[in-house]
Amino acid sequence: DVVAPEAPPAEAAPPPAAPAAKISPVGECAPLPHTVAGKIATANDLKAQGNEMFKAGELGKAASKYRTVFAYVNGLVHSSDAMNQYATKADRLTDEQQEAVTALKLSVNLNLAAVYIKQGKFDKAATVARKAIEIDADNAKAHLRLGQALMGTKSFDEAKKSLVHGAKLAPQEKLIRA
Repeated sequence: DVVAPEAPPAEAAPPPAAPAAKISPVGECAPLPHTVAGKIATANDLKAQGNEMFKAGELGKAASKYRTVFAYVNGLVHSSDAMNQYATKADRLTDEQQEAVTALKLSVNLNLAAVYIKQGKFDKAATVARKAIEIDADNAKAHLRLGQALMGTKSFDEAKKSLVHGAKLAPQEKLIRA
């Protein structure tokens, strides 16, 4: 009997290639703003997106959007700023734009503090609440956020001072009185 030699084992088929990463053509990407007005508008859009994510309970994504706001507005300077001499014309703010950027930074710091409080990141919350107070020392909500953050860090005496100060600034504010 002649025995036929065994056929060599069939080579395993190579695994299917992973699909190529989809790369958007350059024209499909939104261009980065180059004007002060464009940077402020983009920052406001990011804040609005952060607000929606916060409402949806997507705290990490909200925090990311809020932090990105600062990438667009930090570095913009007013004519009265000492850094004005180094700024390009495209990064110089009018008085009206300066007010808008200051209000935006205050609001975003307050929102970011709220996110961090909900996440239990009380030290980070205290840091951004203090930044809000640096922007507007008479902002009751900033003192409320700082008080909440300090309660979370168990700095009760400091928290009480911040909450009492906030209550004096806005005696009608129910959240501070609670």
